[in-house]
Amino acid sequence: MVFLTSSVHLQFMLLLSEAILVFSPQSSLLGKAPRSQKTKVHWITMLVALVCGAAGDFAIWYNKELSNKPHLVTWHGQVGAITMGYVAVQCVAGSAQLYPQIVMKYVKLAQLKIMHATSGLCLLLLATASLVLGMYTNFFVSQVTGTSWYACMMCPLMLLLIITNQIKSNYLAQK
Repeated sequence: MVFLTSSVHLQFMLLLSEAILVFSPQSSLLGKAPRSQKTKVHWITMLVALVCGAAGDFAIWYNKELSNKPHLVTWHGQVGAITMGYVAVQCVAGSAQLYPQIVMKYVKLAQLKIMHATSGLCLLLLATASLVLGMYTNFFVSQVTGTSWYACMMCPLMLLLIITNQIKSNYLAQK
């Protein structure tokens, strides 16, 4: 059960990252595709990431219920729960860009895109923090030791750095 939840959460992180990187000009998957196609792939990938994260959280909740263990007692669990709530909010907020006429009387589309990109970066930071905190759990520390642990720690941090650079150069550098 623990392996399943770890796998689903890793899929969540990879899908979340790919959903953001789909807009990168250097993206190998959709480099020359029109923006409308990238947008569709982005929201579908985000939706699949949300489902993977929810499935992993459900498996954890169910396992804790079976074992009569308390919920959300670790930093990893608390940050993970906040992250999943934030993913849901970000998905709903991102829908406003699919139907901008709903919010156009309150905010300009360009501002909405910058707010969504900045909020997405905050979401990725939370997801990375949750993943890194998971690397300090008893299960992970007992399974991964030595140099492998440091390699596992560097992967999400490097991914965060790459995506931060992509968002900064594509969205936040604009005036």
